[in-house]
Amino acid sequence: MPKTIESINDLQEYLSGVMFRADHHGHEFREAALILAGLIVLYKDHDAELEVRTRNESMANILWTTIQGKRYAFAYNHNTEAIEIRDRNLKGPALHSITNKMSFAELRNIVKSLRTRNDSV
Repeated sequence: MPKTIESINDLQEYLSGVMFRADHHGHEFREAALILAGLIVLYKDHDAELEVRTRNESMANILWTTIQGKRYAFAYNHNTEAIEIRDRNLKGPALHSITNKMSFAELRNIVKSLRTRNDSV
């Protein structure tokens, strides 16, 4: 069952866990994950919650929120060592793959594009 991020302390705990797990899974997304987290908070719908997957009562590497009325899943892909932005849920199509190779401007444009994304695209 997902946990709602209700405070800065919750967000800090979640991001600390993501960074800790990154040490074990690969480093191709560490910096991008922190930038992406800030962009998600900036561009999410004002009334949208941040929800994260839990496993054994601990927060895991999947986050959901709503941007421009559309739900997205942000999940780490172990095979590609990248964060994927998926349409609606983990089974939805991967719309973007995020790694440290991307610039801040590229990451910002990707998240901003979710605000104007057309369902027919």
